[in-house]
Amino acid sequence: MEILDGKKIADDRAAHIRERVAALGFTPKLVVVRVGDRTDSKSYVERKVQYAKTVNMGAEVAHLPAEVTEEELLKTLEGFNADSSVHGIIVQLPLPEHIDEKKVIDHIAEGKDVDGLSDYNINKLFENIPGVVPATPRGILTLLRSYEIEPEGKHVVVLGRSRLVGKSAALLMLNQNATVTVCHSKTKNVPEITKTADILIVAIGKQKTIGAEHVREGQVVIDVGIGADEDNMISGDVDFDAVKDMNIQISPVPGGVGPMTVASLFENLLDIVEQDRR
Repeated sequence: MEILDGKKIADDRAAHIRERVAALGFTPKLVVVRVGDRTDSKSYVERKVQYAKTVNMGAEVAHLPAEVTEEELLKTLEGFNADSSVHGIIVQLPLPEHIDEKKVIDHIAEGKDVDGLSDYNINKLFENIPGVVPATPRGILTLLRSYEIEPEGKHVVVLGRSRLVGKSAALLMLNQNATVTVCHSKTKNVPEITKTADILIVAIGKQKTIGAEHVREGQVVIDVGIGADEDNMISGDVDFDAVKDMNIQISPVPGGVGPMTVASLFENLLDIVEQDRR
């Protein structure tokens, strides 16, 4: 087994991000909107704020109560959209059930959508034209290439079809000239399909669902899922203990895709700012 160390790669990329920030002559600022008091969301936001400090960028958290109305949230976003001191905006997902996530994401100004999840940027990804690539798929591609794993010509199997990861990752891999298969909750004979993959991307959000029966020797396995069990033990969608003795390359949880997603957010922010200055 070879570990694809996302934390190391994200730390290495921080030096390059700092160089790009220094060349700007000012400090770009990201606003993270967090709604409610979910422990996992709080943790994810704190990591973004910490990474911002590491790369000499600004990060402001707008924390709204869980009972905030959709209208109030949209007005908050409108304020940040109009604020010239704010260069990027993300809304930490998931949102409470009474709020339409897609409507909220699409309310972020096109030039400030650093998560790349608005229709504006997803359509660009679909058409394979330059735009802001969703941060998690971008982080996955960066991680692969950091270990000289090129998707072109490979069979990539994506487990999961969410807008946040599954669909976006499938589109991005198609754009890299991979052959892509998407599996989901209605797919039959999943282990037979996943074993055909050269690169297996797992993003289903169910801890330890993927075991040795889904994986074959020589595969690259990217585990996007993360969660905690009743003993507060962190793990991903892949049962790491079940595959640890196999000849595979795998991203760990934690320390794999998560840090790469955070780094990619700030790389997206810099791309936006640098584009605006051209």
